[in-house]
Formats: sequence, structure tokens, C-alpha cells
Amino acid sequence: MAAQSRNQDQLEEEQVSSQVKNIDEMEAIYRGAFKRARAELGVEAFGMQIIDMPPNYENYPEHDHTHDNQEEVFLVMRGGGEIEIDGERFPLDDDHVARVGPETKRKIWPGPDGIRVVVLGGVPGCRCAPTRLVRSGAPGGDGARRSDGGGRRECRRPL
Repeated sequence: MAAQSRNQDQLEEEQVSSQVKNIDEMEAIYRGAFKRARAELGVEAFGMQIIDMPPNYENYPEHDHTHDNQEEVFLVMRGGGEIEIDGERFPLDDDHVARVGPETKRKIWPGPDGIRVVVLGGVPGCRCAPTRLVRSGAPGGDGARRSDGGGRRECRRPL
């Protein structure tokens, strides 16, 4: 019986140490465009989201991360477009990856096929401290900017 219990504990630990999820089945907010991938996969070391945008969508907000010192990396999974960085546009597709520092303005411009982009974020030297907006089961957004810093990450503790 002890061996069976130990095997069950090991199986549960293995299930926690890895996750594979279908993106289209992940919890999503903002009309399904913003997938809470970090929460769905149990990622703790950095922020992660998957964003789906329709063709030629213009309403992705230009923003920076001076309020939380977060840098972001953008990786395209499907489709393509451009990323505007401090007013200059660069290709964002399966042949290009972009890193943007916290103080730099950025905006994604989907192309004619739309775009699915993975956004990885973190504060240099700090462990991710996700807030309500990116937690699984948290209330969703309607596209309006939050005044309470709902998506803000703060340095929980230095690495």
C-alpha cells in the first residue's frame, strides 16, 4: 500500500511540474483575445499571455511599462503584422522576435491574416508577482484601461 501511495504522490507531482494545454480552450478575457496562459500553465517565474487579434485590428493600446519596470518579448505563433516601438514599425512574424524595455512605447499592428502572439514579461532581477488581471478565474476586462493597476507586476523578491 505504501508503494501505491508513493506512486500516486509521484504522479501528482509530475502533473504539477508540467502542463500541456490547447490555447483555444484556455480561459480568456477581452472578448476571447487575451488568453491567461501564465495561469493556465502554472508559470511562476515570468509573465506570459497569448493574444489573438483579428486582421488589421487597430485598437491594441500603445503602452509602456514604466509603472512596473517590466520588459516584454513578443513571439508570433500565427499570422503576422508589425510592432511599433517608439514610433518606428518593425516586422512581427514567424521570422522575427522583439524585445521591448520597460520605458519604451510599443503597439502591435496585426496584418491582413491577423496575429496570435505570445508575450513574455518580467522585471529584470525579480520573480513574477502576478496580479488579479492575469490570475485564472479573475474578473475579465471589457477592453477599458484599468485604473487600479490590475495587470501590474511588482517585484515579489529578488532572484
